[in-house]
Parts: sequence; C-alpha cells; structure tokens
Amino acid sequence: MVVSPTQLTPSQHGFVKGRSIWDNIHQIQNVIQSPFLESTGLLAFLDMEKANDQAPTRCIAFADDCVVGFGTQEDKTAFREILSKYEEASNAKLNGAKSFSVAIGYNSFPLPYSPLFAIKPLDKPFRHLGVHFTSREVATPYSEDNLIRGITNRMAPWANRTASLAGKCVLINVFLLSKLWYLLHIIPFSDKFFNQLENIIQGWLWAPSRKHSAKISVLYGPKSKGGLGLINPRMQSRRILAKWIKQVVIPNSQEHWAMAARTIFATQLSLRNIEDNLALSRWLSRARRTGPRDLHPYWKGVLKAFRLLKWKVVFPWPSGPVSASAGPPVLVGEDKVPCSQYSLPKRPKHKVQLPELSIKILPRVQLVHDKKVYKYTWSSLVIPRIQSNTWRVMRRKYRIGLRQGETSPFLSCASCGEPVDSH
Repeated sequence: MVVSPTQLTPSQHGFVKGRSIWDNIHQIQNVIQSPFLESTGLLAFLDMEKANDQAPTRCIAFADDCVVGFGTQEDKTAFREILSKYEEASNAKLNGAKSFSVAIGYNSFPLPYSPLFAIKPLDKPFRHLGVHFTSREVATPYSEDNLIRGITNRMAPWANRTASLAGKCVLINVFLLSKLWYLLHIIPFSDKFFNQLENIIQGWLWAPSRKHSAKISVLYGPKSKGGLGLINPRMQSRRILAKWIKQVVIPNSQEHWAMAARTIFATQLSLRNIEDNLALSRWLSRARRTGPRDLHPYWKGVLKAFRLLKWKVVFPWPSGPVSASAGPPVLVGEDKVPCSQYSLPKRPKHKVQLPELSIKILPRVQLVHDKKVYKYTWSSLVIPRIQSNTWRVMRRKYRIGLRQGETSPFLSCASCGEPVDSH
C-alpha cells in the first residue's frame, strides 16, 4: 500500500501515516447516528474489482472499503465523472456487484434521487471494516448474536483436545476472544452478552465435567496473584471503550470524528450549549448522571461503562487541588489522582488471592502463606499440566472428598486406602 506524503483535504482519514482504522469507523458511526438534517443522504460503500498497489494515483484517490457520501443529484453526477477518470488513470475498475448504498436519515422509500448502487433495507445489518451497522445505528444486538455463534463454532473442534487449564486460558485470551477485543473499541456490549460468554467459557474450561469447579472470577488476574491469567471481558470492555470515551469527553483531540461525536452525545443528552466543547465535560463532572429516560441505548451503554470504571471528570486548578469550576478538564480514576490531558487513569491492581488450602494444613500454614507460593506453583521446571494441577490443589478446585462439608466424612483413596483421597 502506498501512503500519501501529504493530506489532500483537512478531513482526510485514509492512507495517512499515524491514523488508525478506527478513525474511519468512528466517522461512519457519526454520520449514521447524526440527528442533524445535514447528514441526510446516501453513503456508498465501494469495492474495487482490480487492485494495483503500484499505482500511486490509486492510493491517493481511493481503494477498497472506501465510503462516499451523496446529498444531492449533483453529487452523484460529479462522482460518475471522477470515477470514470480515475479508472482510466489507475487501470482499476469499480466492482458494482459488491458495492452498495445505505440511506441515512430516511424513514421510507423512494428516495429523492436514484442511487448508483443497490440500496440496503433500512434495518438490515451490513459490514464495514469488520463492524456491523444498520442505516440508523451500530448493530449491537446482531453483533452480539453473531459473536456468540462464532465463538461457539470455533470452540467446537477443541472439545476433544486435551489442554491444561492455564493453556485453555491462553487460547481464550489470544484466539477465542480476538474478535471481541476488536469490536470493544466501538460497541458497549450488554450484561446479557457477557453472561452468555462466561457460561460458554466455563463449560469448556471444566469439560468434560458438567459442573464448574470454581467461579470464573477466580481465574481472572495474573498467575503471580493467584489467578490463571484469564482476561476479564467485562473489565476489558470498559478499558478499551475508554479510549473512545476519553477522546470524546475530554476535548483535547482535534480529530473531526471526536468533535462530531461530542456534539452528537451532547445533543442526545439535551444539553443547552452543544457548541461549547466543555459542555459535556461539565455535565459529567457534576454528579453520577444517567441521562434522560429516552436516551438512545448506545449512549446509555457508554454512560454505564463510564460509571463502572469509577472515573470522574474534574477541572483541576493550576496549583493542584481539584475543583469543578477550573480548567481544562482531566480524568480521575479510583486512586483519586488526576491524570494528564493525554493519559487514562491507571488500572486497579489485583490483590493476592490466598490459597484456600492454607486453612486445612495446620500447623504448616506458613508454607502456603509465603508470598512466592504462586511463583513456585508456576515454575518453568514443571510441565504445564502439573502446574495447573498444583494450582487446583492450592486453590481447592478439585471436586473430591475434601470439597464436602466440614462434618462430612473424607473419601479414602481407591488405590492405596489412604483416608484422604487427595494425598
């Protein structure tokens, strides 16, 4: 791919060094969710039939997954002329069969002018750069169902494969939830989705047993703290979405998509002076706001993620004390320490989870309460399966006689007759 050395227009997003693919995705989201009449029209999602990356003019003009907006009949006429000249210069051709149009701001058909490409139904999801949209919003329910179905199908071939408990956690983090980490940049997933996801993960982790030997929260956190390194999807979703929240709430970014999203968010909240860049920051700094009752579900999800992060927007004085009337605004995390204008609050540190076995081995409790007990458990000198089995013994996550009540008799070993079967 050839990158243009200079920007063609101030609002250009594609093929510029330093820009992210999410700049383009957020720009499309803003146009689709915009409540303003100026956004009414058609979005044409273009697909090229022939790729010729060695022609610099092709990359300067447009490439696959390019989006063009039409507001009037004159726009359509101008695009036809530009497209014909582009195809002659670059030896590329537009694939009309794969290109399509989406109506923005219309509630019914027909449109005032005919589209160049086949138009999608108003509520039918379509995919752009890996994210599903409709003509009105991000297709959150469709994305949740599609993701759950994809995770279930991908996990099916792994059912008969043997892997240690820690190895399964690595597979979940790296492969199974890779699409989820991508979509979390823009979609505030629901609690119902995370409940379904956790049930699927738990069922595979403890298979072939139908019962879960431990709550999934026990597996979260680093191995040095007593967990198994499994990433908490709920917490991770808030942290990834926070990158978007920070650029919208704190008006330090001059990106066009961030300024547009800030205006749309303030309009959804019915704020008075939506042209003020600090209006949204002031609204969030006053109290724990939930927004109006008729607030769009997407923005409700964003506000919920902000609350669950336990962040606050403050206006610190230059000397240091925090106030709600100074400027410019910054974010404050759980540690009550204001961040710089270009950083996010730090993640809360994981606490060491004491081994449950410690209360059952008196008088040698000091051996299990050693701070390095988990370091010994995950020693590189031990094979992975023994490491996982040792962790399960330390955390008492085996469903054996020792897991019964305090007054229940222990089960004896079937091999040698020892009174405790976990010896």
